[in-house]
Amino acid sequence: MAWITPVTDRTSGAICTAIDMNRIAGNLDWLTTELSTHQLYSGTTISKTSYNADDYVAIGDWSNILDVLNDLIEAILPDIGQAANDSTTYTNFNVVESITLAIYDRYQLILNQANANHYVGDSIYTEGEISGYVGGLAI
Repeated sequence: MAWITPVTDRTSGAICTAIDMNRIAGNLDWLTTELSTHQLYSGTTISKTSYNADDYVAIGDWSNILDVLNDLIEAILPDIGQAANDSTTYTNFNVVESITLAIYDRYQLILNQANANHYVGDSIYTEGEISGYVGGLAI
């Protein structure tokens, strides 16, 4: 499954559809697969990735999504704490997709830095203080 840009701007009254669940579960499945490929993740995986219009969000499905999301947070974004609670409100769907997008962005940074580590040209020097570390590299 391909990465699909998360929806993070639902408003009051919005309901979660099969399209939303397929995107949420699919993106988490994509992240766990990609991160596992690079030995960055070895936690819980998504148990259901295909929903149709007749499906409803079962408590077990939503719990699995939150478990995977919390494992990904621990592996990639430990500074943000735990994901949304177990209620299936539009606010929690926004939070879940926002965190999923943040994990994706962090993964892209890690890949970019890993690619920078393979540079075989001139050394790169900086002036001033180093502002922090991302993926093991000073930035």
